[in-house]
Amino acid sequence: MHQRGLSPADSLLLDGFTRLLTEGDGLAALDRFKRATEQAPSYPQAWYVLGEFYYHFAGLFDETVGEAGVAFNRVLDLDPRFSPAIGHLISLAHQAGDRRETADLIHRYLRIDSTSVVAEAVGIADTLILGSAPAQLTLLHNVCRHSFLALQYLAYQAAEFGTPVQRTGPARVVLRCLEQRAATDAERARILRMGVAADLAAGWADSARLRLARATGGSAGHERDLWVLLARATGVPTLGDWQSAAERARGRLGAAPDTDAVAHWLLARLGVERSRHAAALTRLAGAKRGPLPASLAADLAARDALARRDTTGALRLWDGATRRYAVLSVPLELVTSLWPLRLDMARVAVAQRDSAIAARACRSFETLMGYVDQVAQPEIERLCHATPVK
Repeated sequence: MHQRGLSPADSLLLDGFTRLLTEGDGLAALDRFKRATEQAPSYPQAWYVLGEFYYHFAGLFDETVGEAGVAFNRVLDLDPRFSPAIGHLISLAHQAGDRRETADLIHRYLRIDSTSVVAEAVGIADTLILGSAPAQLTLLHNVCRHSFLALQYLAYQAAEFGTPVQRTGPARVVLRCLEQRAATDAERARILRMGVAADLAAGWADSARLRLARATGGSAGHERDLWVLLARATGVPTLGDWQSAAERARGRLGAAPDTDAVAHWLLARLGVERSRHAAALTRLAGAKRGPLPASLAADLAARDALARRDTTGALRLWDGATRRYAVLSVPLELVTSLWPLRLDMARVAVAQRDSAIAARACRSFETLMGYVDQVAQPEIERLCHATPVK
């Protein structure tokens, strides 16, 4: 009903969003977004949507994040006060190490927008990146006063673009603030996930275990068990007794509506009633509950192929499984970015010297698609640098 009367460019944008958000088909969406800019080359919104796609999803769909800067700069050519484009360009300039451009963009942004949540985060970043040492110290002493959303945005930006010093310094302060500020059970579970991911990325497995042990709230037990199972299933440092965690996860699946694709996948991956949980994943995939269950089911098939020494078949299955994503859930969910699949694809492709698939798997970790992806980055760095891929 609402599509009637839209311009051709807006119709293409809407169709692209449908392909991306409903089907997880990034390449089909990208085709629509590009066509929208061709249809209306003077329409800032079309260029902005194209830039957003590259900025957030380039790594997932084998595209180059640098294209985001081209699109966002085109937005500013058409509308110099389009502040969301400036906000993204700040991150890109900081990632590139261009301090002067970062400063110019921050000040340009704040002249346009000084009241939104993004403006709040940009103001904090201004001090953390460009401020004097006393100013940074004062900010860190008072950072917990900022809004939950602004702090969450900063934590993600630090994980994606921060230096090692920033990640183990100011970013840890922000995570502690988030832990204190979380007001709902869902927020506490999300911040627990972010904290454990940051601990493991820094090589602080003991800290991750302590964080899981002290977590409270209705969702904490579920989150703790999933992390313990995930660590066992993916080869990251042990986080607890996985067999006890598996028993608790099985109990939860029996006591609630049977829709937890991640729990079914983890139990199947670990060989706990594998056929039952694999069948549940197949059922969830057939019920069209988004792309995730189908991708996780394909991972089980890939591991079966690997057990038969069919590495070509395994790589083909992983390659297909990592073509579609539940994109709205990718940033902060546990495995929706499919990082365990992409990590295994890199491991096997590098070992088999399959340069094309190894390159694709390695490139998918060049930007942080999901916050938890950083857990895999130390191993990816070793894999991809040990056997350089083009």
